[in-house]
Amino acid sequence: MNHQHKVDLVEAEKSRILGQNYQAGDFYDRAIFGAKENKYLQEEALANELAGKFYLDLGKEKIAASYLQEAYYSYVKWGAKAKTDDLEQRYPHLLQPILHQVNPSNSLETLAELASDSSLSLLTSITDKSTSNNNLNTTLDLATILKASQSISSIIQLDELLQQLTQIILQNSGGDRCALILPDPEGNWQVEAITTLKTTEVCTQSLEGNPNLPVNLIYYVKNTQEIVMIDARKTDLPVIDEYLSQEFPQSILCLPLLNQQKLIGILYLQNKLASGVFTSDRLLILKFLCTQAAISLEKARLYKQSQSYAQQLEVSLSKLQASETRFRYLAANIPGMLYQLL
Repeated sequence: MNHQHKVDLVEAEKSRILGQNYQAGDFYDRAIFGAKENKYLQEEALANELAGKFYLDLGKEKIAASYLQEAYYSYVKWGAKAKTDDLEQRYPHLLQPILHQVNPSNSLETLAELASDSSLSLLTSITDKSTSNNNLNTTLDLATILKASQSISSIIQLDELLQQLTQIILQNSGGDRCALILPDPEGNWQVEAITTLKTTEVCTQSLEGNPNLPVNLIYYVKNTQEIVMIDARKTDLPVIDEYLSQEFPQSILCLPLLNQQKLIGILYLQNKLASGVFTSDRLLILKFLCTQAAISLEKARLYKQSQSYAQQLEVSLSKLQASETRFRYLAANIPGMLYQLL
C-alpha cells in the first residue's frame, strides 16, 4: 500500500515509451486507484496528470480533459499552487469547465470536500440555525477563495497575520465586525485584533470584562467548542449579556478554531443591521478559511517563540562572552597580583 501505486506509475511510463498503449492506460488507472485508496494525494495528482498527457498525445482530448481536471482538483487539495498555475497555462481549453463555468453549488461542493480533508475540525453543531433558501447572490469565485487561503498561509509574522486574517474573514463573511481572541502562554484569553469595514486594530486586551465584545458568548464557545449562530438575539443559550443587550446586533456568529482537536482561538463576527447574514453557504466558506487560519496561527506562534528563544540565547551568549573575557583578564594578571601582595 505504500509503494504499489508508485510501481504501477513507473510501469505505465515504461509502457508508454515502448508504445504499449493498452498496458499504459491500465497501469495509469491502477496507479490512480492505489494512490487514492491509500490517500497519497500528491501521487494521485501526478498519475492523473501523466495519464492526461498520455491520452492527449494519442489525440483523445475528451479523455485527457477528464484526467487533467482530476489532477487539477488534487493539486488544489494538496495546496500546490505552482502546479495549478502550470496546468492553467498549458491546458486552458481542457480545464475550461472548472475555470470558467463553475456555478455556486459546484463551488460549495468543492469547498466542502477541501475543508473535510483538512486537519482542522470545526464542530458543526449550530444553535438557532438560520436557513437560506438560495445561494449567494453572485457566483462564488473559487480561485479567489483559494487565493485568500494561500495569502493566509504565506504570512509568518504574527501581527501581520492577525491583521490580514481578520480582514479576509470579514470580507468573506457578510459581517461588519470581526474579532479574534487567542490564549496567551499562561492560558489567559486576549482580544488580539478587531476589524470593521473601515479599520483594523491589532491589540492585546483582556477578554475578561471586555466591554467591546459579548464575553459570555465567547466563553460559552470556548467551553463547548461549538459553533453558535444567533439571529435577532433569539436564543435560549445563557449568553445574552450587557454588550448584546445594548448593541443588539442582528446577526451573530462565533466559531472555535481547532487544530488537531486543540483550541487555537475564537472568531467572533456580527452584522449590526441585517439578520440572516451568516447563511450556510458563507459558513462553509468561513470553515474553509478557518482551516488555514488555525494552522497559520499555530505556525506564527511557534515562530514568535523561536525568535524569542533566539534573542534570549543571544543575550546569554553575550553575558557568557563577557564573563569569559573577565576570567581571562584575571587569569592573565594573577601572577602580578600575587607578586604585589607578597
